[in-house]
This record gives sequence, C-alpha cells and structure tokens, in this order.
Amino acid sequence: MSPKSIQRAYRKEEISVQWLGRMARFDLAKVRRAMERKAKALPNSQCTKGRSEFVNAT
Repeated sequence: MSPKSIQRAYRKEEISVQWLGRMARFDLAKVRRAMERKAKALPNSQCTKGRSEFVNAT
C-alpha cells in the first residue's frame, strides 16, 4: 500500500493517527484492517490485495 493510500484513508477518517510533534504514527494492524475492508468493497478488477507494497508503520 502506498503512503498516499494511507493519507487518503486518514483524511476520510477510516484509520486513526497518533501525532508526535509533526510526525504521524499509524497502527499497522488498523491500517491493514481498513485496507482489507476497502478491498472487499471493491469489484475484483479493482482489488489490489495481492500487491507487495507496504509502508513501515507502527
């Protein structure tokens, strides 16, 4: 998943964030669950569940 996807999900309030000064920290488990829910809602042709891109998040 790309950083842009995580940013969009945060703006839509699909995932929460912890702020440490100017640095945003995301719970990786919550990010994955949100992306899985979104993937299930998409038609199969748009599903990107098999992509190997991951973001280092805590």
